[in-house]
Amino acid sequence: MKNIATGISTALEGWMNVSVPVQIEGTELKIHPRYMTALLKTMATASQEYYEGKRAGSPEKSKDLCILLNVLAGRDPRGSGSANLAITDIPYSERAIISRVDRGLDVALKVATASYLGSVGQAILSRHPGVFHQNGHTVGVDYEQPEFAKVGRLSRFDAAARRWHVELRKSRLVQSTLQTTTSVLQQTAFVDTAGSRILQANELLNFALSAISVDAQGREFQVPAYIYFAGADTYSERVVERRIEKIIAEVEARHRAVDITTGPYPTLMDGRAVGTMIHEAFAAHLLSGKYIAEGDSTVFAGRLDQRILPEYLSIIDDPTINGGVASFAFDEEGVATKRAVLVENGILRGYLLDKKSAAMLSVLLGRELVSNGRARSEWATDDSLEAVMGSRVVSPEPRITNMYVESSQMHSEESMYDGLMELMREQNQPYGLYVEGGGGQVDPESGSFSLNPERVWRIDHKGNKELVKEARLVLNPDDISRLLVATGHPYRTSFGVCGAESGHVPTQERAPAFLMASMIAIAGEKDYSTARLKDRLEM
Repeated sequence: MKNIATGISTALEGWMNVSVPVQIEGTELKIHPRYMTALLKTMATASQEYYEGKRAGSPEKSKDLCILLNVLAGRDPRGSGSANLAITDIPYSERAIISRVDRGLDVALKVATASYLGSVGQAILSRHPGVFHQNGHTVGVDYEQPEFAKVGRLSRFDAAARRWHVELRKSRLVQSTLQTTTSVLQQTAFVDTAGSRILQANELLNFALSAISVDAQGREFQVPAYIYFAGADTYSERVVERRIEKIIAEVEARHRAVDITTGPYPTLMDGRAVGTMIHEAFAAHLLSGKYIAEGDSTVFAGRLDQRILPEYLSIIDDPTINGGVASFAFDEEGVATKRAVLVENGILRGYLLDKKSAAMLSVLLGRELVSNGRARSEWATDDSLEAVMGSRVVSPEPRITNMYVESSQMHSEESMYDGLMELMREQNQPYGLYVEGGGGQVDPESGSFSLNPERVWRIDHKGNKELVKEARLVLNPDDISRLLVATGHPYRTSFGVCGAESGHVPTQERAPAFLMASMIAIAGEKDYSTARLKDRLEM
């Protein structure tokens, strides 16, 4: 990859000496390129499925390559025109790659010039900084991370898959098991005309475990769990064992699961559920510099240095920690990553920023901001709508990485449960809710947040727990300060994949438990499906 990066860098430098001739009212002008980048990604994936702890066929393997070119044209103090061009379906050959880059730069420079001229026209009507592409601050960097030799051999987990199957089948209610082990190795090369050459690599290891059972009415159901590690070096058998214990507990609880009615309930959220809530309702989307600069999210726009959470809470995002699934040294714009304090003692201190959003917000807010190295993307294109409208070019944008929530007022796990019981008595509620893990989504414009928990338990005044069949919880981020009663042990860490316009990227969150005075729980639809007509086929 080093030779390819050097060849692409040479191609970029050559195109910096090219200008685009333009005629305006009979006068010929030349529009010059301002800055160029190339981001090359390779992704090698290996996946092995298991049924009942045994291999189901051979491993599936694939290797893909993409290149994203970015060209800024127009050396104008107001900004430039911009063009992104994606290159895919190309063999891993130095000559083929550099040839395609050379062809792509011709198109990208022309498109960037057209973008610049369009911005000149728009500037007649508007002084908004977004009329031109804001260039941001650029520093040349030379960095090389040791490459992984190849995707790790999945056969090393065959014995573990058999053990996990045996553990799951110890429950008489588990009828069968499914497992998938996946390793994704990504290598990237970033070069630009400021002299940067950055080579990085990372591996994401994922285990998907599922237990299949039937409920009291004879209806089949499946309990899944997804476990992520930042490569084989961070793999922990104990982490998987704990998730297996959770799977078994849920399978057994599903046989006596109950329905709830929609309404407000005092709620105790475990750290994984809190991490999802803070991720969605604050950091990942509502504090995105891109969304704020472009006006897509206004919930926290213009609220820097104002209180948005209780004074004992802080939110930090840190891609520099060792072993994080979202750890990296430089982002996809060649900017060094750093620990970012988003909320400090309840006060909003910063946003997730790439170069463009930092430059735009600097103008809009009247204070100097620089990228904190959060530009990320999944791939150079999004093919999800390819059959309808063709592939969409994907540009990096500010994304969350390894986020954690800190509290200076921590209560014991026992006192958090006692607090839930006290809230139930004060509100004359027969039940409270205990929420574990889950995923969620947020409306960036309104801030309305919805949590789809991994598990919801209904707790009565005697402390008895019953699994709720299905429910989701909703709230607005500004309600958290009003409804949060206490934070406490234990801290929990969750891992997942976050989706946005720039694709799906791995993330992790660590947070304490939250005791909420009230949260709106919306009951799921009743299940009217019928029982299986015959026993499962034994394989």
